[in-house]
Amino acid sequence: MPCPVRSLVVLAFVALSLFLVEAPSAGATSAASSQVWAARGTSSPAEKLVRLFPRASFVPGPAGTNSPLSCGTEAFGYRHISNRHGSDWQNIAVYTGENWRDLADFAIEQILTAPQPGYPRYNDKNDTWAFTAPLEIRDGDGRVRDVYHPVVVVAGSDGKVITAYPTRDPA
Repeated sequence: MPCPVRSLVVLAFVALSLFLVEAPSAGATSAASSQVWAARGTSSPAEKLVRLFPRASFVPGPAGTNSPLSCGTEAFGYRHISNRHGSDWQNIAVYTGENWRDLADFAIEQILTAPQPGYPRYNDKNDTWAFTAPLEIRDGDGRVRDVYHPVVVVAGSDGKVITAYPTRDPA
């Protein structure tokens, strides 16, 4: 029996063309959500690849068209996102019936491939690029119930994912 909360909530990103892309609903899969993050153990090296995200080639940013998410450390990558922001992602994921990693995976891919106009923004103090796009939480009637503006930060030198976190404040 489907969870009523799952059937009432639809996630969508507003892409550059204002076309809404729906997040996977309970029981459904998408290209983003079907990509399983590689196993990461506590002894896995920081450089171990967890997921390779495509990145828009039509916007400024690091060279290349992909951003690797590695196991990382407390300062970057999966371990940083999990330890510092995992509970933030989970607080939103409860509305979709998914786990935080599925929501974060979907958000990271959508933001990197269709960032909000005016993004990414370069930070020359730490050689990073910040990407964002609105994440709308909608009810079953399509009414917007909440809006987040997750931020994905990638390294300027190699495009690796440093962090990804949800926030309500547009950057």
